[in-house]
Amino acid sequence: MEGNNINGMMDTTLDKIKSMVDVNTIVGDPIISHDNTLIVPISKVTFGFFSGGGEVDASKQKSEKAQEEVAKNGAYPFAGGAGAGVTLQPIGFIVASGNNITMLPVTYNSTVERLVETLPNTITQLKDAIKN
Repeated sequence: MEGNNINGMMDTTLDKIKSMVDVNTIVGDPIISHDNTLIVPISKVTFGFFSGGGEVDASKQKSEKAQEEVAKNGAYPFAGGAGAGVTLQPIGFIVASGNNITMLPVTYNSTVERLVETLPNTITQLKDAIKN
């Protein structure tokens, strides 16, 4: 009995995720600018889900209804839950203009990313300063 309930929760969760995320979420609707340049947004979609549950020992419950269910069905009542999360992050644009097709990335420059990018240049400048 427990396996069927967990499978049902997982199926429902996955169906809900499928309804939220489709190919149009990843590759957006094309946009045509005034100079006939085609712009197609591209996104990264990350999702996850969880589900779990189990049978509850009704003999420890004070609820008469739970104890009646065990006596009637020969199985403990099922308790469970499921959840999901979705993240959508734009990563760039495909731009087609004339015979040129380019990918313009969207960059997120956090402080750490900027530090890592400038570190080699900073080290070179320090070496030059020490030599002089």
